[in-house]
Amino acid sequence: MVRICNYLRTKFERGATELKTPRMHSYKPVSFIVFIYHNKGIMSDILSIRWPVQPFNNLKKASQMSLINTQVQPFKTQAFHNGKFIDVSNESLKGKWSVLIFMPAAFTFNCPTEVEDAADNYAEFQKAGAEVYIVTTDTHFSHKVWHETSPAVGKAKFPLVGDPTHALTKAFDVFIPEEGLALRGTFVIDPEGMIKTAEVHSNEIARDVKETLRKLKAAQYTAAHPGQVCPAKWNEGAKTIAPSIDLVGKI
Repeated sequence: MVRICNYLRTKFERGATELKTPRMHSYKPVSFIVFIYHNKGIMSDILSIRWPVQPFNNLKKASQMSLINTQVQPFKTQAFHNGKFIDVSNESLKGKWSVLIFMPAAFTFNCPTEVEDAADNYAEFQKAGAEVYIVTTDTHFSHKVWHETSPAVGKAKFPLVGDPTHALTKAFDVFIPEEGLALRGTFVIDPEGMIKTAEVHSNEIARDVKETLRKLKAAQYTAAHPGQVCPAKWNEGAKTIAPSIDLVGKI
C-alpha cells in the first residue's frame, strides 16, 4: 500500500509542477483518500500532495457574479462639491437614484470632456431625481484644484469623489492594479442601493452621458411599472413591452 501511494504521489506532484507557471509561486496541500481493492478486502490510505494554489484562485475569480442587482458595498470617502468638502458613503446613495461615473484620473486629457458632458446634462439628471458622482482615485483635495483650474471641470455642480484608498473602485470592479487608476465605468443605482446598470470599457474611449440618462430613465420606468420591459433604443414616452407567451415568435 505504501509503495502504491508513493508512486501516485510522485505522479500527481510531477503533474502539479508542470502546471506551475512563473506567476504561481505557492503550493497548497491537497489530500486524497486512496482505496485499493484486492482479494483480502479493501485497504485505504490518505495520499497528501502539494498542488499549485493559483488554478483554484482562477476558478474562484472566473465564477464571480455580475454586479447587476447587487447591493452597493459599504464605503465612506470624501468629495469636493460646490466649494466644500463633503462625506460620501453608501448611505448617501440611499433614497434617490444615483449615477456613479468612474474616470482614470484628474488633470488628464479625456476626463474633462466627460465631466463637462455630465455638467451640460446635469439639469436633466436632476429633473429625473438623480444625483451624479464623478469618481477618480485622486484625493478630494486634487478635485478642488481640478475644479478651480479646468474650464470644463469648473462647470460641475455635482460631487467630485476621491478614492485614494481604491476601496470604491475595487468594490465596483473597475480598479487597474498596475496603474492605480480606474477604468471608465458607469453605474446606475436605484434608491435602495441596488446596481441596475453597469458599463465598463477601455480608457481611451470616452462616453456619451445622454446614453447614461436614457438608461437611467429606462431603469426608473421598469421599477415603476413591474412586468414591463424597455425594447431597444427605448426613450422616455415610447412604447414598452409586456412579456407574455403570446408574443413568443411574434416579434
